[in-house]
Amino acid sequence: VTNLLHNTLAYEEIDGVPIIRLPFYSIVNKRDLRSIKNLQSEMRNMVDTFQPDIIHLHSPRSVAFFFLRVAKKFYGASIYTAQDGTLPTTSGESSLLNQLLEKVDRVTVPSLFTESYYKNTFPKHSPKISCIFNSLPAALVEPTALNPTQPHVLAYGRLVKEKGFDVFLEAISLLHSTHNNWKFTIAGDGIEREALVSQAKDLGIRDVVDFPGWVPPDQVHKLINNCLLVVVPSRWQEPFGLTALQAMQYGRPVVATRVGGLPEVIEQSKTGLIVSPQNAESLADAIERLLT
Repeated sequence: VTNLLHNTLAYEEIDGVPIIRLPFYSIVNKRDLRSIKNLQSEMRNMVDTFQPDIIHLHSPRSVAFFFLRVAKKFYGASIYTAQDGTLPTTSGESSLLNQLLEKVDRVTVPSLFTESYYKNTFPKHSPKISCIFNSLPAALVEPTALNPTQPHVLAYGRLVKEKGFDVFLEAISLLHSTHNNWKFTIAGDGIEREALVSQAKDLGIRDVVDFPGWVPPDQVHKLINNCLLVVVPSRWQEPFGLTALQAMQYGRPVVATRVGGLPEVIEQSKTGLIVSPQNAESLADAIERLLT
């Protein structure tokens, strides 16, 4: 059970597993009490019918709001995995997240950084918090050989301010004057896409930066296999950094920023380079070091 977005189906099956999408976010945002009550009733009926042994939550927001209201009738185990990119800033007793942590049996996080952060922010719940690192399924295809004669650098993800793609463009502009044959790709979609395309034009690098848009998850390996290295220029505290792990799965070195759990994924000077966030000069230097 997950949230229904404007471009997703209300029901489908993936690998034989039924996926049910309900309008959690939109109903809570509208503050329509009747709709909230109806969805709460639907959730309660779903739990009663399915009778799960475990409820595994992945969101501290709207889904948690409804879970807390149907949990009184649920007698199985409950787990919350804290992988949301926005780290909590308060442990107030009345906060929704604190109520969720109070109710669930276990809390898992994807990095030692996130584990430390949660334990320090919610010391009362520290005994039930533990780290389980993220992982990936087996690679869909074999990694292709690196081709240093065709330098191509990739970055991908949600095109939002927190991901730091604007800093990556600044780094590209610094590299372009001496490496004008290098090509770059920024894949993904988001509210910053138009601003990033405009920035590339203003910096005079639009002809060397490709913006292919959103790429289906089962096609990401093609992007990675077509590049020499992957850049993760985040400015926010990434809980883990799955992009870096995907890159290394296909034998690509990674240049990433020193935020959140990313330094736990990359072994400095062996599987990639870690640089300071929001620093175009450091990012450009690291890219140049790996490609020359």
